[in-house]
Order: sequence, then structure tokens, then C-alpha cells
Amino acid sequence: MMRGTYVIPDKETIPVFLKASRNRDMETIRALVRSDKILIFAKPTRIQIVDDTPYEGFIKVQILEGDYANKQGFAAENMVTK
Repeated sequence: MMRGTYVIPDKETIPVFLKASRNRDMETIRALVRSDKILIFAKPTRIQIVDDTPYEGFIKVQILEGDYANKQGFAAENMVTK
């Protein structure tokens, strides 16, 4: 994953994030980031695809390095390079 990309740890957060994104609701997005419901990468980070079945445009991944190593979550399909 490149710098500035993100992973959403819980599947239940995806609809909340998508709605906030569509509405350009930056306060909700900031709150999600502050509460670790969205993990943003400050530098390129290796991940592994766990399940490539899409859910609302996201696929399940595992973070392989950095502060969130071994955590799983969902990354937007278009942010993942296979």
C-alpha cells in the first residue's frame, strides 16, 4: 500500500465511511481516523490479500509491517496492487 492509503479494520465501518465520503463530511472522517476506525499509512506498507471477494469495493487484507502489523481489515480494491 502506498503512502496516504488506508485500511478500515471493521466491515461495519465501511458504509459509514462511504456515506461520509460521498457527503464530503470531513468531521466524521476525522473522527473515524482519531478512533482508529480508519488506519492511514504514512509510508509504503506491505499487505497481503486475505480474501479478494469484494464488499462495497473493498477487499480483506492483512497488514504485514509497521505499527499495525498482523492486523486485518479492508482496503479499497483500487488501492491494492496485486
